[in-house]
Amino acid sequence: MLITFGATALRLSPPAGDRLETAGQFDAHATGPESDAAVAARRTGIETAHATVLPDSPLGRRVANELRAHDLDVRVTWTEGRQGLAFYEHGAGVREPVWLDDRTSAAFDDIEMGALPLDAVREADCVYFTGATPGYSTPAAEAAARFVRAAREGDGLTAFGLEYRAEQWSPEDAKETLSGYFPAVDVFVARERDVETVLGRDGQPSQVAHALAHEHGFETVVLVRDRTTVAWHDSTLYEFSVVDSDAVDPTGAVAACTGAFLARLLDGADTETALRYGTAAHALARTVDGPLATFSRSELDRAAEAIEGR
Repeated sequence: MLITFGATALRLSPPAGDRLETAGQFDAHATGPESDAAVAARRTGIETAHATVLPDSPLGRRVANELRAHDLDVRVTWTEGRQGLAFYEHGAGVREPVWLDDRTSAAFDDIEMGALPLDAVREADCVYFTGATPGYSTPAAEAAARFVRAAREGDGLTAFGLEYRAEQWSPEDAKETLSGYFPAVDVFVARERDVETVLGRDGQPSQVAHALAHEHGFETVVLVRDRTTVAWHDSTLYEFSVVDSDAVDPTGAVAACTGAFLARLLDGADTETALRYGTAAHALARTVDGPLATFSRSELDRAAEAIEGR
């Protein structure tokens, strides 16, 4: 089983071509880097659970119900507070996309000691969380630490996504906090630009991946770049081309890549095959509106066959 942990927001988006300031209607989607990855992993067929905290309110139940509709085992701690919101405006041409967070007093930020299913975490084959979680609040950072400690008490993989968000904290503060989790991480996943911003690493992907693995003891490093995905494992670098096409919605692509990559590792695939599937999931996720993966396993298999190596 793969268990992910993190906050899940309710994202509201005007239809493509409309703007937040003028829209008369909005599409709603549950989203979070961990829950998005969990949905993508579940699409491959593996057993997947997502642990989170949601308000016992219509909006909180709306989020949980959508995730369950994707066949996730949602481990919710219901509490007071409000549902975290996000607003996303599609970009078009020279106009950049817009992302706005509205998380003041969000229920997840006050997560308590007993909110995590620690026994299940210890028994999981793989756990996954991202740097967004510790950035929400001190209680969230402490919960992430408990999550990691429980994972290390088991025999599964510990996977971590850097997921830097500038609205949460400075690169210096993010590095100071997140590097504390690194000794417990087996699989490290990041956008190339986040590695440069937070960890100060840039250059050829082979050099960056090797340096990260050597410095922090990661077994596997996955870098998602503008035109390629890269994985370093056992002193070997693998690289695949990202499909270069107009994106309907790119927001869930990195999470889809991560979810499919981890799922294939748990299926027993080697790193190269897992990266091929992660790259295929990245491409498929960009073809539909919304952050949650909707591809079938057969679609993913066909897309993975078409992915070209570098």
